[in-house]
Amino acid sequence: MQYNRVLDKIGLTICAMLLSVPHAFALSTSPVLKPFQPVLANMKDSGGKCGFIDLTGKFVIPAQFDDAHPFDKQGLAWVRRGKKSQFIDTNGRVVFNLPDNTSSYGFEYDNLAQFYDYEWENQRTGFVNRKGDIVVPKIWKSTISFEGSELIPVQDDADKWGFINLSGKVVIAPRFDSTEGFKNGSYAVTLDGIEYNMDATGNLTEKGNADDIPFLVEGAEAWGDFNAKGFQSARIEKNDNIFIGLVNPAGQLQIKPIFDDLRLDDDEELIPVIYKGKVGYADYSGKIVFQSQSDSLYAFNGATYAAGSIRNKKGLIDRKGNWLVKPKFAMIDQCQAYPVFAPKNIAN
Repeated sequence: MQYNRVLDKIGLTICAMLLSVPHAFALSTSPVLKPFQPVLANMKDSGGKCGFIDLTGKFVIPAQFDDAHPFDKQGLAWVRRGKKSQFIDTNGRVVFNLPDNTSSYGFEYDNLAQFYDYEWENQRTGFVNRKGDIVVPKIWKSTISFEGSELIPVQDDADKWGFINLSGKVVIAPRFDSTEGFKNGSYAVTLDGIEYNMDATGNLTEKGNADDIPFLVEGAEAWGDFNAKGFQSARIEKNDNIFIGLVNPAGQLQIKPIFDDLRLDDDEELIPVIYKGKVGYADYSGKIVFQSQSDSLYAFNGATYAAGSIRNKKGLIDRKGNWLVKPKFAMIDQCQAYPVFAPKNIAN
């Protein structure tokens, strides 16, 4: 669940928690991995321009953009040059243009991408398809991305929330005060100060008191969103410290709360964790698979590489925690998992 991302004008999202480099882990046997494939990773150079590199650290699309987002699974990435807002392919060619002075987070809904005014004042958002055709005109005040949802929440000028389908048709007219999440086919909405669960047809069920009672598993509180595998984080407080584990789809404690932090991902078998202040990657049994040379916590997101950093310089690590691209870039944002693309080099 991602709240009001249309209002976020920061083009590149960095999920970093700066921690000390781990020195000792009890390591398990690493899984057998497929060979590394060429990828495009979104980087920002020291001059503040964004470009795309391969796994050798070479810019295959030169750093020339003022803003950019990673390539998606079908090989499109949003970029901005001045007022020009565009989607490019993995060779750096412009596939289609968006209206000037707009931004986009890319195709969060497979075949729909939102685009919105870059300036805050009177900001509006709409949606385009992969041909660049405007499916939903730029009429909505705001929107929220709910992963796995068949409906898209939209906000009108009266600050009321409704829902459109993936074809852009309004299926539930704006009338809700807020909408806060999507889980197990149900949307959390508020109407006239009362919280409801709503299905995809608009039927409402008032939330009971049980919704406000923490779900406890062996003394640990389950919290946060479920990932696509049905797992959820669980936390427990000891001596004023919070420790985190994992609850499985059956509601059982899969990993006891021993980690300082962990990050769930939908397409990943490795879980980024912090254990006793040190960064590593664990499997779903809770066993540390390898330590990381990075001093920050990043997910692999199903790819053969992940971002890494040392003292705010960004690079790429492999699935053994070693550097593929040594940290030298100002910013990094990896592509959206596999499949990845072998780009043709573009001359600087």
